[in-house]
Amino acid sequence: MLGLSGSYQLSVISYQLSVISYQLSDVSFQFTVYCLLKSFPLPTPHTLHPTPHTPLPTSHLRLRLNFNS
Repeated sequence: MLGLSGSYQLSVISYQLSVISYQLSDVSFQFTVYCLLKSFPLPTPHTLHPTPHTPLPTSHLRLRLNFNS
C-alpha cells in the first residue's frame, strides 16, 4: 500500500500531466486556427467581385470548342 508520500507524488504527477495535456490542447487549437487562416485568405477589394475583364470558365470552354472545330 502506498504511503502518504507516494500518494502525494502520484497526485503531483497527475497534476503535471494535466497541465501538459492542457498546453498541448492549446497549441493544437492555435495550430488549427493558423492553418485555417492560411488556407482561407482574407478577401481583398480586388477579390470580392469579378471584374468585367475576368473571363468566366464557360467562355474558356466555348473558345476551346470553337478553336478545336
